[in-house]
Amino acid sequence: MAINQHITFWQFLQSQKIEIPIIQRDYAQGRNGKEKLREKFLKDLKHALDNNDSNSKLKLDFVYGTLESEKLQPLDGQQRLTTLWLLHWYIAFKAGKLADNKEVFKRFTYETRTSSREFCHKLSEFSDSTSNNIVSHIQNQTWFYSIWKQDPTIQAMLNMLGGTDICEKDVDIVDGIEELFTDNFEYYWNILISENCPIVFYYMPLNELKLSDDLYIKMNARGKPLTSFENFKADLVGFMKSNNEDNNTNIDKSSISDIRSFEHKLDTDWTDIFWKNKSENFKIDEIYFAFFNRYFLNKLITAKKTNGKDLLTQKEIESNKLFRYLYGESSNDTKVKYNSFDVYKSEKLLNKELFEGLNQTLDNFYSAFKNISKNEINTKFYPSWDVNSTFRFIPEYVENSTNNNNEHKYIPSLITQPQRVVFHAICCYFENNQYDEISFKQWMRVVWNIVENANINNNESMIGSIRLITDLSRNAHNIYIHLKDRDISKDFAKDQMEEEKEKARKINEDSTWEEKIIEAENWSFFKGAIRFLFRIENNTYEWDKFSNRFEKCKIYFNNEGVAPEYKEKSILLRFLISKFNKLDHFKMFYDNSNSSWKLNLLRYRNVINSFLDSDNIKDFDFSSFESVIQDTKLHFFQNDLVRTEILNHICPGCLFHDWNYSLYPYNTKTQTKIYLLADKRNQILSELENENIIRVDDWQRIEKLPFYRGWEIYFTNQLNNKKYQWRNKLKVQSESGEWQEDSNSVDLSNLREHLQKQN
Repeated sequence: MAINQHITFWQFLQSQKIEIPIIQRDYAQGRNGKEKLREKFLKDLKHALDNNDSNSKLKLDFVYGTLESEKLQPLDGQQRLTTLWLLHWYIAFKAGKLADNKEVFKRFTYETRTSSREFCHKLSEFSDSTSNNIVSHIQNQTWFYSIWKQDPTIQAMLNMLGGTDICEKDVDIVDGIEELFTDNFEYYWNILISENCPIVFYYMPLNELKLSDDLYIKMNARGKPLTSFENFKADLVGFMKSNNEDNNTNIDKSSISDIRSFEHKLDTDWTDIFWKNKSENFKIDEIYFAFFNRYFLNKLITAKKTNGKDLLTQKEIESNKLFRYLYGESSNDTKVKYNSFDVYKSEKLLNKELFEGLNQTLDNFYSAFKNISKNEINTKFYPSWDVNSTFRFIPEYVENSTNNNNEHKYIPSLITQPQRVVFHAICCYFENNQYDEISFKQWMRVVWNIVENANINNNESMIGSIRLITDLSRNAHNIYIHLKDRDISKDFAKDQMEEEKEKARKINEDSTWEEKIIEAENWSFFKGAIRFLFRIENNTYEWDKFSNRFEKCKIYFNNEGVAPEYKEKSILLRFLISKFNKLDHFKMFYDNSNSSWKLNLLRYRNVINSFLDSDNIKDFDFSSFESVIQDTKLHFFQNDLVRTEILNHICPGCLFHDWNYSLYPYNTKTQTKIYLLADKRNQILSELENENIIRVDDWQRIEKLPFYRGWEIYFTNQLNNKKYQWRNKLKVQSESGEWQEDSNSVDLSNLREHLQKQN
């Protein structure tokens, strides 16, 4: 066929199949809002048929496309071809010619939009032309699925066939084939199938022009390349259908209906969920894809082995090909690319139960929040203590900081390991039942309390938390009732679970306690962990102490952490240390950071009881404190910490090292972060400085305190201006700068005498 040769639609349809490819948008000429366009186009078509002038044809411009397996895939012309197919179908239907030509009509189809394809197929086999209202007649057929009423392409086709009730200046717009073609159907049919039909178009095969599809898509503003997510969706639905056929000798019609419904919602209701979080250039594919992958990852973590009993071990999960793919690089799944569906099929993860859970999750989410803005939705998932949380159940687009061009300017928001657990908890809630505001708040409160305080910082803790949430989620809609009687002996995050169990018991006993508990959970850095307010011993609680202890905590701590008046001079920390009575108590971080204080409050049960039950700290006489610990070194170490303000001068992150009773951060490489306490050297060197016998190097001195930084002490003898170094032995610096041992007989007890003799 010559490129510039015109052809009729019927000739074209008889010569090859027409398949609307997935890259094309929905059928737009039948949309609401296109009434005037339909009216004009249909009137032009009818006028051409009524005149039937072979010398004056209605030429519908070019149809571009490529031939694939003897099928034309139009890249431009979809709208006109669909309208022409509907016109031919309706005339054949009313003229009683459809049965004889149904195989020709079936040559027009859609590639992957199953609903549109099946609708066209059913119309081709439809032969009952008795009704005068074509739309109602079609919708009343047993083969017409009610869910098709939500399909934009099918609804547009019905609009084109039957028209709408839209008026202009109180006059109905004649925008349907049925409204315009009311009789003479056999006459019109004969014209349409004639070689001299006055309605023609030109066909331009891109194959013959040696143009690639990609080049044409770039040239054509209406074309759009098939995204990897669209490929993923098509492969996913294809897998579901194939799996259904493989597992059913007699294919279950209800299963087919479920798959059809699933496929339809992928492009309708569920798309609406993600559309609220679209990018600036109106994209949702990446966040949609990220959501599915996060769902699949959590299902893999909770999946059973082939024996149906045991869960996969952590090693088996981490070595799993699908896990590594979904997890992304270093837990960053925002750049996971879709290449093939094989990786999803390889682990036999995708089964009926998973698809039902995913369907239930998205359906219940959509029903609950379809009329709510994205900001309102997000706040429902935040922990109550963080109104600025970065967590997003439905991913959002964020700017790609590693992007060097505009190709990937935005990527889905990152999800952390703790947030993966929360994501799973929300999915579990919607899988099990519909949204209820009260039960959901209670569920999210418990979930965030566990996640925040389970120290989820590696795969092991993430996997353990997800599996705990899976077990708890069976009672997600009545979590308080479940927790109060739960056996937590084998639970992950046992300490926090014990706390949640006791709080649930108290709330079930008296519901007014819920508000008090939540207030305390939201205070300062507590974030859900408040067992120190009511715990006496493990599994022993005194709720009568709660109010008094909480009132003190509100004085000691504020939104920034330790209140300024108690942070100054490290009064609060020194008071806590005054309650220590054994070596284990000292193994903590010696700073005023929120994380350190939280660990202390949760860890040292008896010490914290004494600390919180004591009277006003400001009345405590720090300078007169005397340790009761028998161990001599530990006795003086505690005295140094409580009596002085040394804690105000040490660097953050310092730990107690009992081999030499010093404070310094783990594995530090610098002398400036090492503080030796409970050591005679501090007293003697300080006395010598006060007497102006020596001057310690400035970087080692701690102003107004008898302590020094570093293991070696470097000082100048003020009597002879020589430089010395002390660490177990005294060394003197030679004129060449080398350090030489001064005398084997020098120790701290006679250091003053030795230095004075050097004068």
